[in-house]
Amino acid sequence: MNTVIRRESLTTWHNRTLAASYANDLVSYLRDRPCTVGGNCQGAAIAGELARNLVFNAIDVQGFIAMEWIEVPALPLQATLLFGAESKDYNPFLRNIDPWPAWNRLFVNPTCRILPGGHGTYFRPDTISALAGEVRHALALPKAPAVSDRSALAPETVPQTVATRQRITISIKCAELQAGDDVLAVWECDASVLPHLEVIAIAETATSGQLLEFRAPAIAGRWTLQLFLTNPLHGPLTWNVDTLREYRITVVDEQDTTA
Repeated sequence: MNTVIRRESLTTWHNRTLAASYANDLVSYLRDRPCTVGGNCQGAAIAGELARNLVFNAIDVQGFIAMEWIEVPALPLQATLLFGAESKDYNPFLRNIDPWPAWNRLFVNPTCRILPGGHGTYFRPDTISALAGEVRHALALPKAPAVSDRSALAPETVPQTVATRQRITISIKCAELQAGDDVLAVWECDASVLPHLEVIAIAETATSGQLLEFRAPAIAGRWTLQLFLTNPLHGPLTWNVDTLREYRITVVDEQDTTA
């Protein structure tokens, strides 16, 4: 059912709706059975949302595999990201994109593996064995440790309307910060499947306590913002709280605010 919704019309909410339907069927089937969840290209985004649903339903998800898709939700799981050596439109390293700052915060102990060939060629008789080998490798990786019991950060005031590219400052409270802790801002637009991600340092001030300073997306529209307390060595630290907390924000064109 690839492109049952045209890619230019596909949104995160389509993926979540479909994943929730899959999860309803799978939870009763899996019960105490462990599983690994994965997807190829557009299916990876749906698989990510499915894994999220299964974790919340106490299913033993051992890991996550995404092939040829960089924009996936934050998960408290070991993740394997697969890309083709000649996949110019999907392999971030062929597009001069460094995905590691985001990956190290979206997942626990992420790994990236490169397949021979380009997009859409991995299931051919001469390449399927390489793909199967990488899937076996991913299945053999150790399960990520349990989500920590750290206290989640508490944002105090989040604006409801901002301008495109506007710098936003939010006061937060976080009881137990440790070396390397930071925050990953995940913006998801109502009209797109592509998120806007930003790693944010946690600033300590003498008068205001802890602050987050980051920028709004460059595209106007209705967005959902999530803030994940993270550490690049450990991934999302308080995922169970952070993935359920979101802020609805309207991003308006910068010109509209100065007219």
